[in-house]
Amino acid sequence: MKIDFGKLFDAEMVHPLEYESAKACQSVAVYDWLAKQAAQIKKNLTDLPEAAARWFPVNQFTSPRLHGLYMLALKRLNCAEEYPLFLKNGYDLTAKALGSRSEGHMIVMNDACAEELNDGELLALLGQQIGHIRGDHIQQLELLDLLESSAQSIPMMGTIIGKKLWSYFADWLVASQYTADRAAVFAAQSVYAVESLLLRQIGLDPASPEAKALEQQPVKQAKGKSGVFFIKSWHEMPAFGNVERIQEVRAWVRSGEMKKDHPQVYYQCRVEENDPAFSPEDESVLRLHASAMEGDAKAAVKLAELYVQGKEALPVCTAAAACLFQYAACQGDPLAMRYLIGFMQHGIENMENDERRIEQLFRAAYSRKLATSRPNPYGPLPVNESLRALVGNLEQKYGVSSPDVEDLQRAKDAFWIPQDDDVYSCSVCTNSDGWLFGLAASSTGLYGRTDEKSLPFMIKWEEFEARDLYSRETDDGWWIFSGPARLIQKPKDMHGTMAELLILLKKACPSS
Repeated sequence: MKIDFGKLFDAEMVHPLEYESAKACQSVAVYDWLAKQAAQIKKNLTDLPEAAARWFPVNQFTSPRLHGLYMLALKRLNCAEEYPLFLKNGYDLTAKALGSRSEGHMIVMNDACAEELNDGELLALLGQQIGHIRGDHIQQLELLDLLESSAQSIPMMGTIIGKKLWSYFADWLVASQYTADRAAVFAAQSVYAVESLLLRQIGLDPASPEAKALEQQPVKQAKGKSGVFFIKSWHEMPAFGNVERIQEVRAWVRSGEMKKDHPQVYYQCRVEENDPAFSPEDESVLRLHASAMEGDAKAAVKLAELYVQGKEALPVCTAAAACLFQYAACQGDPLAMRYLIGFMQHGIENMENDERRIEQLFRAAYSRKLATSRPNPYGPLPVNESLRALVGNLEQKYGVSSPDVEDLQRAKDAFWIPQDDDVYSCSVCTNSDGWLFGLAASSTGLYGRTDEKSLPFMIKWEEFEARDLYSRETDDGWWIFSGPARLIQKPKDMHGTMAELLILLKKACPSS
């Protein structure tokens, strides 16, 4: 499983040069007039709904892999709005964000990207476009595109004022790409994925000697490029300047600000790049991050404790600690579960003080031999005696095999099920980060997790009996609910599935 990088705020994402160059562009006397002219040209030439009708819409049914990655990128960049995503015919490994605040935004990607890029590279590419939208770049990028293609028909673009504006635009264009690359790092949760994408866009295998040599070459500062030449190069070669962008993103993730504000990003990217240690303390911290990234729950807990205490040159960072504790708790570590209970009880990192979830966590930790002098404050849960027989009948009727021991244990750990519970049936899936989602039916209740934004839940059998069981269509398809709680997606054919088991269980309830 991958450890969450935390949230990237807009103020951290925007490259400093972008503010400066945008202000310089707007200070030129003809800027507002040109923006109005460009808007009129765009209105005459572009009809987004008509264009979108020719593209292939991406959703959970048409392209499950790409849609799942897109949802993950939006979640990691803290975007509440889902911008429509489309594929179009194209061989370049590029995508483009379109639209405006008033009309809404959309992202269109060349279909070669979905075929040739791996998951990390696709997340980076999607993150770049989300970064352009969040950075409010679209109007300026379209203005540049239209001015470059219509420069001959717009007066003043060949004058001294026009050339000055071109120069400012060139600086802004470079800075806007740097901003988008920062968003890409958080979307992919990897600096290597961003570097790999930028190299593949210029036709290089990231592992090739040519790519390694190119990455090491000295580059000029972005500021002060020859305006119109640079913009024309960018327009004709979308990957123009990628080596500079690689070096810029590397410098950003290794900066003192990143170490202070997002230390988990700083260290994880250094582990990816095999950076040498600065000191014995630094080596110890790098080793802990490397072990946690490889799935070592004990290392993740130890690292989280250091973040809470601010020891071994690490800053105090409860956001990083919360991510690490959750990561370890979903691998069944009882100490991580106990720490999460404390975070919830004290509202650390805005965690909700939810007594039901605290009870679930405590039962899971206590059953895994949590070293504590505190007795179990929760009594035994009633057991569903009819569950074993129902599951056995379904297995016999449809030939459904029982989950193997490894899958059952993974579900117990991921959904915070007490270790001594019997799990009779489970339906699980794994996302691209290795996190487990789905539903499990145990002797004491239903346990599961529905998506990346939610924590594991528990529904006791007495609660299941008292609630209505029904299906309802949501934004991401049809789901089966128990009262207000979303349980599992409703399949087209329910025979032999967890969905049918829930229906049979409900029918077997005394109140039904």
